[in-house]
Amino acid sequence: PNLTVTESLKITDPTPANLTLTATVRNPSTGETGWVRFRCGCESDEEKELRAEKERIEAESERSRITALKEQSGVFRRFLNASFDSVVLEGRPKAFSDACLFLRELAAGIETGAEGIPGCYISGTCGMGKTLIASAAANAVMEGGHSALFLPFDGIFERISSAWSRGG
Repeated sequence: PNLTVTESLKITDPTPANLTLTATVRNPSTGETGWVRFRCGCESDEEKELRAEKERIEAESERSRITALKEQSGVFRRFLNASFDSVVLEGRPKAFSDACLFLRELAAGIETGAEGIPGCYISGTCGMGKTLIASAAANAVMEGGHSALFLPFDGIFERISSAWSRGG
């Protein structure tokens, strides 16, 4: 039922975090009157500190989770912070720029949960930046909270050989 205020509000605790308002109200249906207390939804300094601490702990937990993903990914240590922003396209062949753009879009698709995301194989001459852009893609995926596996070509042969030697 709707309540009608029959007396003006009075402040019983003026501190902003504990602002309490008291009013006499009447229920028009029954004619009954009573007191109602309202508390301001303001946050106290203590509540702000607790919220900030909770956010800090959650952020630290997320950083730890991403660090664990990166440690398990196979990305070389020197490329663990590689990003598409660190890739210099100037002076590179168009195919390299296209590959970089494709990988950026691939990583973005994974981050947004797109379906049917393919893997990819990158080839090129030594020193072209294949490892950098593959690492940047893997890092972007992991920063989004997903796992990624970075497998250099020589690592593929090692895995196949290991699987065959185990009878797999």
